[in-house]
Amino acid sequence: MKNIVKSAYRMMPLKAEVFQVLRRFPVPESLFKHLHFTGPFSVKVDSSHSFRINHYGDVENNELFWRGLSAYEPTTIELWTRLARKSSIIVDGGAHFGLYSLVAAAVNPTATVLAFEPEPRVYARLKENLALNSFRIKAEKLALSDATGSATFYVAANMVGSSLNSYFSDVNWPGTSTASVETVRLDDYLARHGMAGADLIKLDVERHEPAALRGLGDVLQCSRPAVITEILDKDVGEQVMATVAHADYRLFIIKEEEGIFPVSTLNPPPGKVGQNFLLCSKMTARDLDLNPEHDP
Repeated sequence: MKNIVKSAYRMMPLKAEVFQVLRRFPVPESLFKHLHFTGPFSVKVDSSHSFRINHYGDVENNELFWRGLSAYEPTTIELWTRLARKSSIIVDGGAHFGLYSLVAAAVNPTATVLAFEPEPRVYARLKENLALNSFRIKAEKLALSDATGSATFYVAANMVGSSLNSYFSDVNWPGTSTASVETVRLDDYLARHGMAGADLIKLDVERHEPAALRGLGDVLQCSRPAVITEILDKDVGEQVMATVAHADYRLFIIKEEEGIFPVSTLNPPPGKVGQNFLLCSKMTARDLDLNPEHDP
């Protein structure tokens, strides 16, 4: 009987249209977590800006459909939005299906947004999402690293958590496969395309953040881009700090639905795997009304 109900639900017509009306009302999670569909829908960034994105029937897209941007790293998204409004060259490293790229382009249509995603299946979805919009987003099937060439990519079975870092091999993550992907230093890429630098960078590349930052070369010191990066553990945090030590960055931890707070180390809180941090210049921190504790 249960299978019959599921089959009937899958065949039900106009689910997207019905749910579009239904989501105007407060639908409890206990209900909406069962109300999936496939196809494009709109996401509001604010009262004036929105974008289109595909629902593939998964939990992540379903949360985004029913709860909007509040469903996904709300404090980080709000910070990203503020920074994107004032940025000309925006880099989304580990773009996944394009959420951060789409938010940035929606609020700043004149910006050039570069979305890097090397995993072929995820890249295909990224391209599909970009095709729903007319933004200036350039998708690249490349992995940001500290060398331009090719490298072994560890591909997670569920498409989440894929990385150039060998920590994610089958030894630690059973079911992981490997593929050869093209890699690029960001400074090489920018120079090749006639861009002097970058203003804003997001990195979510599963322990490969230190290498991606090393790939900025002199861009890090000359452009001083604001960087929002995920740090999975203390070791990655220490490597990132060593990489940016010469750039005199201010460091902030982004606590979702709590706020943005100055820190002296990039170390996720005890028991938390993966934490977003902001690295930025003193001037950017002041523009954001953030006051580092160690500033005079």
